[in-house]
Amino acid sequence: MPPDEEITRVRRLIRRVRTDLDDLSDEDRTQIQQAVTVICRSRQVVTLGMPR
Repeated sequence: MPPDEEITRVRRLIRRVRTDLDDLSDEDRTQIQQAVTVICRSRQVVTLGMPR
């Protein structure tokens, strides 16, 4: 389990990212969502190809 301080820092970062996302235009948010989708798909492919 990570220390409480690290958890607090990550939570602050998440709040900051959410606030920054709220300030973006719809087009910018859409582009970010598309990029996240591509990254998630590529990570799934890598995970599927890894032996356990």
